[in-house]
Amino acid sequence: MRQWSCDGGANQRWRVEDLGNDTSVLVNAASGKALDTADCSTADGADLRQWSRLNNTCQSFRLAITAGGGWVRLINANSGKVADVADCSGADGADVRQWTWLNNACQQWQVR
Repeated sequence: MRQWSCDGGANQRWRVEDLGNDTSVLVNAASGKALDTADCSTADGADLRQWSRLNNTCQSFRLAITAGGGWVRLINANSGKVADVADCSGADGADVRQWTWLNNACQQWQVR
C-alpha cells in the first residue's frame, strides 16, 4: 500500500467490515481486496498490501482512537503492529508498512 494525495478515487476508499471481535477487515472499494500484512509477517517494516480475502488475522485490524481524538491507529491483529508511513514521508508514493507503535503522526490515520 502507498500513500497518495486524495483525489476521491475508489482506489483510495476503504470499507470497514466489523468482524464482531473488536477487529475489522478493511476492503478496498476499487479492488474488493482486503488490507493484508505481507506473508503474515510480524516484523517491523513488513509491507501492507491488498490481497484476496483469506479470513485470517493477517487481514484483521483494530481501529484504536489515539489521544487527542479524530485520529486512529490501525493495529494488525496478528502482529500487534500499526500501519506506518515509511520514514514519516509526506511524499506521494511513500510505502505504508507495519511498525511497532511509536506514538507519532506517521502512524495515525483519519477515518472519514
